[in-house]
Amino acid sequence: MITTKKRWIAMLLSILMMGVGHFYIGKYKKALFILLSPFVLIALTTLLFWESSFIVGTLLLMILAIYLYGFVDVWRSFPLKGEVDLKYSRWYFVLLYIIFSFGLQMLFSATVARSFIAPSTSMEGTIMQNDAFFAEKKSQIERGDVVIFDYPLNPSVPFVKRVVAKGGDELIYQDKHLYIHFVEGDRYMTEKYKNVKLLKFNGKLWIDNPYMSKNKNIHYTSKENKNNIFGYLVNSIGTRTDMNSVNIKELGKVLYTTRDKKEMNAFYKKVEENQYYMIGDNRDNSNDSRFWGSVPADSVYGVAKFIYFNMDDFSRVGMAIY
Repeated sequence: MITTKKRWIAMLLSILMMGVGHFYIGKYKKALFILLSPFVLIALTTLLFWESSFIVGTLLLMILAIYLYGFVDVWRSFPLKGEVDLKYSRWYFVLLYIIFSFGLQMLFSATVARSFIAPSTSMEGTIMQNDAFFAEKKSQIERGDVVIFDYPLNPSVPFVKRVVAKGGDELIYQDKHLYIHFVEGDRYMTEKYKNVKLLKFNGKLWIDNPYMSKNKNIHYTSKENKNNIFGYLVNSIGTRTDMNSVNIKELGKVLYTTRDKKEMNAFYKKVEENQYYMIGDNRDNSNDSRFWGSVPADSVYGVAKFIYFNMDDFSRVGMAIY
């Protein structure tokens, strides 16, 4: 069955969604290729090659090339040849194709990878504000991963932070210092962190800022900055803090006296089982677990992988997230 097709409609459909313009003009195989190829490329990159900024950049260029090819090819296809079979290109078939495309995107987001946009500067250095990035759906989360999760105080809002500890780990936080004792114990820590200085207090070994030695994007503000987050936590004791105030003699003199006249120089937390402790890489400017607590494992979507766009800074495009 031959029907009249409008070029402007085909072009508009190609802009709105990859592959729909080709389906509209009866090029069904090309429509499926253009629709499916970006999903395949993103899946391969997030699962296998995300650590290479070159591979990520190449992926983005390939997806752009496919999009432009689809647009140009639809334009050049007019006037349609008389032998083109358009029996599946009626409006209801096109609508079904669009619904199928949306369903595929939803399935892809739920099982493989999903797109997010960073709303704040809490991960500044690693993820800048307005970075658009992909996160891989992942069931096994490791310490040090940058992850997407549901904000505990409003589960409809996605947050991005770094996992600094998991269930059973203990944390002691002091201004500019995050000490962690891993649940596996002292022997594990001495074997795994041979080139990192270990401190001993409270009868256990602790690592000071364990992730900063390998990742320079994790940072605090200068020591001269008096408006630090540690002081804010002290002032918020009893109202908006998750960690408990403690006084550990090995960490130096008493720094503060709390409202209930308790002397303290640090905060302490033991992470609950099957939960994660999340802290932003911009550690003095981050709304994170230090305020609202641990995040349940089933609230974590997956691991942030690479940046694919930033309207304010094109140099961010293609950068891998560590």
